[in-house]
Amino acid sequence: YTRAPSAAAADFLFNWGENRVGAPLAGPIQGALPADGVQWFSFEIASLDTVDTDSDGITDSVELELGTDPNNAGDRPFETGGSIGINFVSNRDPAATILPAEEAGFPEVAQTNWNNTRGAPSGNNINLLGDEITLVDSEGQDSRIIAIWDANSTYNTENGSEPADNKLMNGYLDNVGPGGFATVDILNITYANYDVYVYFGADQSGRLGAIESTTAGQTFSYSTFSQFSGAGGAFPGAYVRTTDEGSGNPPANFCVFRNQSSGSFSVQLNRGINNSGIYGIQIVPTDPTNTDLIENAGATVEDAIPLGVLGTRETEFVFDTLQSSIDTEIALFYPDGRLGPENDDFNGTLQSGLAFSNVAPGTWYIVVGQYDTTFANGFSATGFPSGSIIALTVNANETTRARIQQTGVVWFSFESRPQAVSLGSLGDGSLPLQFTTLGSTIDTEMALYGLEGELLAENDDFNGALQSGITAGNLEEGTYYIAVSQYNTIFSEEFDVNGPPGAANFLLNYGENQLIQGALPANGVQWFSFEITPIVVPEVALSEVWLSGGTLNMSWQTDAGMTYRVQRSPDLQTWQNVGRVRAGTGSLMQHSQPVTGGRAFFRVVIP
Repeated sequence: YTRAPSAAAADFLFNWGENRVGAPLAGPIQGALPADGVQWFSFEIASLDTVDTDSDGITDSVELELGTDPNNAGDRPFETGGSIGINFVSNRDPAATILPAEEAGFPEVAQTNWNNTRGAPSGNNINLLGDEITLVDSEGQDSRIIAIWDANSTYNTENGSEPADNKLMNGYLDNVGPGGFATVDILNITYANYDVYVYFGADQSGRLGAIESTTAGQTFSYSTFSQFSGAGGAFPGAYVRTTDEGSGNPPANFCVFRNQSSGSFSVQLNRGINNSGIYGIQIVPTDPTNTDLIENAGATVEDAIPLGVLGTRETEFVFDTLQSSIDTEIALFYPDGRLGPENDDFNGTLQSGLAFSNVAPGTWYIVVGQYDTTFANGFSATGFPSGSIIALTVNANETTRARIQQTGVVWFSFESRPQAVSLGSLGDGSLPLQFTTLGSTIDTEMALYGLEGELLAENDDFNGALQSGITAGNLEEGTYYIAVSQYNTIFSEEFDVNGPPGAANFLLNYGENQLIQGALPANGVQWFSFEITPIVVPEVALSEVWLSGGTLNMSWQTDAGMTYRVQRSPDLQTWQNVGRVRAGTGSLMQHSQPVTGGRAFFRVVIP
C-alpha cells in the first residue's frame, strides 16, 4: 500500500453495510487515525453450501457427514432435537429481538432460544443476529437448518416488548405492492415428522391474504389480526389460528402445517389488495405415533366427541381440565339443549371443572373453551381463540385430549343409562318376548328401549285392561330396557320418560311365565334391563365315515331337541334331501347309503 504522509492523530466515523436497496447501514464505527495516518478494518465473506444432488431437502455435505447417500432421495438422515424458531426483525425496529431466555410462540409450542434476523428483508443464515451462522433449537443446541428468506421490504407493528410474544409479533417480512413477495425456504430438516407454525399479520387489522405452502399442498386464508398498539401488545392471549383452506378469511395471526416429513419446507405469503407479511416461523418436531390427540372433531354439538356410557342416575360425575396448559371454561348441557352448570376456575386453578349427579338417562353434552367463553341455552357456546389443546378428564380416570376447533370450543357427549333391575338373559331373539303388568292393581304404561336410548315400542292398555304390555320380536343381540310407569306417562327418545311421580307397587310378567314384584320409586319410573344373546348355530361333527359291502356309512353326535337331515349333491352346488328329518337323542346317529356309479357328496344339516 502507499504509506500516507505522517499526520497528527485524528478521529472519524466509518459507515458500512450491504450495497443494495433496502439494506440498512450498520451503526457507524468511531475511528481514530494513528500517527502514521492509516486505520485498517477487516471483514469476512461467508457462504452457505446448499448443493442438494438428490433434491431430498438435505444438502450433500450434511448427508455425507451423517452417512447417507447424497445421490439417493430415499436415503435421508434423521435426528432428534428441539423446536427451531426464527423471528424476522424489521430494520424499522431492530430492538424487537427475542433474548435467548425469553419464551415466545403459541402457548402450546412456546420456546426459548429464538433465532433473530438482522432486519434485512432478504437473507439466510449469514444474516442472523450475532456472529454465528448456525441456527439453534429451543434447547440452545446447534441445528443443521438453513433458512433462506426473501421479501421486497420489512415493516413492523407496535405491540410493545413484554412479554416476548409481542416482539415476535412486531417485525415482519412485508409483501408490498402488486408485484411484492415474501417467502421462506427451510433446508436440512432432519426430523422424521414435524409441524410448521407460521406467524403473520400487518400494522392494520382486516387486511386479507393467505399463507401457502407448496410443500404441504395447503393454503390458509386470513384477515390480519395482530396490531394491538393501543393495548401495548396483547400476546400471547391474542394468538388466533386459521384453518380455513377456502376464501373465508377469518381473523387470524398464525397457521399450522401439520404432519410434515420432507427434508425441506417452503412457505409464501399471498397478499390481498393490501400489504401483510410473515413475523416468524417455527419447526416443531412431533411424534407421528402419538395418535391420542383428537384434531378435527367437536366443533359443534352435532359433531361432539363421544365419551360413551359413563354411568347412571346414581353416578357422581366429575369432569375437569386440570391437565390442560391453558385457562379454560366448561359447561354442561342437558339433552334438550338447556344450559346446566358452568365453571371457570376449578379448585383454585385457571382450569375448569364440574361435579354433579342425578343425571337422567340420555345423551348429555360437555363443552370446553378458553377463558371468557360464553354459554347459553340452545347448545350455544361462543369461544375464542381456536387451536389450543385441552385435556378433559372424567372421574379422575380417563383423559381425552382434543384441539379447540374453529368455533372456539370443543364439544363432548356422554351417555347416562337407566339404573335398572336386571332380568338377565332372555334368549337369542329368535322367539318373540312378551312383557305385561297384568295382575297389577294400578293403571300402568310401559315402553321398550334399545341400548342407545331409541324408543322401540310403548303401550298403555293391553288387551282391554288398564295394565300395559309389549310383545317384542326379532330382537338383535344386545342390552334392552323396559320402563314401567303409571297412566299419563310420556315416553321419548334417549331414555326420556316423564311420568306422574309417586311410589306404587306392580307386577311385571316376562319370559317363560316369570313374574317379578315391582315398585315405582318416588320419580314414578321403574327401569328393567335384559340381554339378548347371540344366535348360536350348532355345528354337526361327523364321528366316523366308512365303506362296508358297497354301502357308505356315516355317524355323528346329536343333541337332544335338535333335528337332522342328510343331503346329497353331485357338484357341491345343488343339494337334495335324503330320507326324513330325524330327531336327535343326545347319542350317535347313523346313516347308510348304497354306493352307485358316478360321483356324489353327502352332508348332514340342521334344518
